[in-house]
Amino acid sequence: MPFSENLVRHPFLAALRALRALARAAALAGLAAAPAAGEPQPVTLEPVVVEGSAFVPELELDNEAAREEIERTPGGVALVPDQRIDETRGATLQDALDYVPGVLVRSRGTGEEPQLSIRGSGLRNNFHTRGVNVWIDGVPFHNADGFSDVESLELLAAERIEVYKGANSLRYGGSALGGGIQLVTRNGRSAEPVRLRTEGGSFGYLKTFASTGAARGPWEAYLAASDTRSHGFRDHAEQDRQRLYASLGHRFDGGAALRVFVNGVRNRQELPGALTRAEFRDDPSQASPASELQDEARDYDYGRAALALAVPVGDYRSVELYGQLNHQDLWHPLAFGIIDNETTNANGELRFVAADPLFGL
Repeated sequence: MPFSENLVRHPFLAALRALRALARAAALAGLAAAPAAGEPQPVTLEPVVVEGSAFVPELELDNEAAREEIERTPGGVALVPDQRIDETRGATLQDALDYVPGVLVRSRGTGEEPQLSIRGSGLRNNFHTRGVNVWIDGVPFHNADGFSDVESLELLAAERIEVYKGANSLRYGGSALGGGIQLVTRNGRSAEPVRLRTEGGSFGYLKTFASTGAARGPWEAYLAASDTRSHGFRDHAEQDRQRLYASLGHRFDGGAALRVFVNGVRNRQELPGALTRAEFRDDPSQASPASELQDEARDYDYGRAALALAVPVGDYRSVELYGQLNHQDLWHPLAFGIIDNETTNANGELRFVAADPLFGL
């Protein structure tokens, strides 16, 4: 009987032992697979797709990217950043461009209207600026007759000044022999929230500048205003000028960018006229008798509105539309007569820009 009972129980004991062994093995395998205490659990994120265009509108480039872009030009070019402008008075183009090779900017001795020449072009002009193209934010700043009043530019509102010498200005349609300069202004994304600057100097010079910029989402805006006053070294050379500049930009889905610009200038400027050699030796600070008698002056009110639209049509191509309308009311009495006129200029440009790779470059 005992012998037969052991025979009956033995299979059940063997099966129980086998189940216990399997349980221990499963437990050991679970411990080996489990992460150590405190070890971070792997997290699986959904894929993120980043889309962008290889073509960025030039008005949105920062100074570093703009310098890389302009240095691709196989010819004479230069870029003057805002930092260098800020280190000067920032009152005239002579302050900003005085040390750019091939560029000559010198005062005519009356107010802030300079003589501007690139590689000798424009040296014969005794007034205005001709022989050199001028653009502001890609839009021609000169009038239909080729003249431009560069003293209307507020340099402290500039992000940078680009100089294209000779035929290198053809990229903007420049037809002047000397080339051209472009003023790229600050915008709501690159400008400080508040900026104030005041400076003074000899002969009653006083300039005050204020600006503000802001950006929110696809919108950005910038506003700048300045007031400049000076008595001048000579008699009958007082100057009183106010400038206003504003821009509003919007970035659309798909990469298109639109910016609208508004400029305003009020200029009141006395002209002392030219002196003979004898008059100059007698008193170089005196005004010309004829100029003082005729009360020579150059007073004008100037207003301008412009737009720039860039629409990408691929990774390396874009269509750009530029347009402007300006109006000037000029009162300009001179010793030999009086110039009293109003001028209105309008222009528009449509550009197709392509920067496709060629042979891997």
